[in-house]
Amino acid sequence: MSAEAITHAVLGQAAGLTALVGPRVFPEMLPDNQPAPALVHSLISSIDVGVIGADDYAGTQRARIALDAYAEDLAAAKAVFLEGRKALLFQRGAVAGVELVAVTPAGEGPNGWDPDRRLFVCSGQVFVIWREN
Repeated sequence: MSAEAITHAVLGQAAGLTALVGPRVFPEMLPDNQPAPALVHSLISSIDVGVIGADDYAGTQRARIALDAYAEDLAAAKAVFLEGRKALLFQRGAVAGVELVAVTPAGEGPNGWDPDRRLFVCSGQVFVIWREN
């Protein structure tokens, strides 16, 4: 199981996010001609925590995940980003066959305008920490 799959599973079950974007939660990139609003999640980096810690952390992984919310105005993009982050933060327990240890904030921004898509973007990151069962 990957951090991207865990993220997608959690976001896909978030009623508040679904109310804003419907089924438009995508891994890696926003497909062309996709209506807004939408949320994209992508892997920035990952590390096997067991490599840097004690045996208690064996099998524990940590990944930094980017969240990019697209909408026709900045306020709507911000609302989608905040709802996506809220759905993820501090989650724990069994998710798709792995133990989700925690999801913590890892930064917010930048916000801006995507001239190619003609949409506003609100961005931020979370750390996803999980352990293979």
